[in-house]
Amino acid sequence: MPGGHLIFSVPNALHLKSRLQFLFTGSADMFGPPSSLDKNAGRICGHIMPLSYAHFVYGLRRAGFTEIEFHTDRLKRSSLFLSIVSYPLLWIGAWLNDRNLRRYDPEVWRENRSLVWRVNRLDVLASRSCIIVARKPA
Repeated sequence: MPGGHLIFSVPNALHLKSRLQFLFTGSADMFGPPSSLDKNAGRICGHIMPLSYAHFVYGLRRAGFTEIEFHTDRLKRSSLFLSIVSYPLLWIGAWLNDRNLRRYDPEVWRENRSLVWRVNRLDVLASRSCIIVARKPA
């Protein structure tokens, strides 16, 4: 609908503790092996698709939304500490990713440059949930 707003919340698969958990176990935080049993519906194993903020932005842009914003509910202390300690390495990783994307496809780089750097901001690195707000032009 033109002029509408969309607000939704999902578990943040990009907080640093979740990234490390994925590195060592293959499953992001809150996205363990899913269960198809009815008795497990709504439990932690009910989260089945760990999409990142960039994927949500992509879908919202394709659907005509603009002014897409990331908000947090609360910060996870463990991720906050890890983020602060790891920040120099995360910055280097973002810089390398930015440089490689620019060389590989300048057009995609221009479209997504802000997202490449956004995923290593403290609110994304430490928030428990992604609260995404998007607006559709009138």
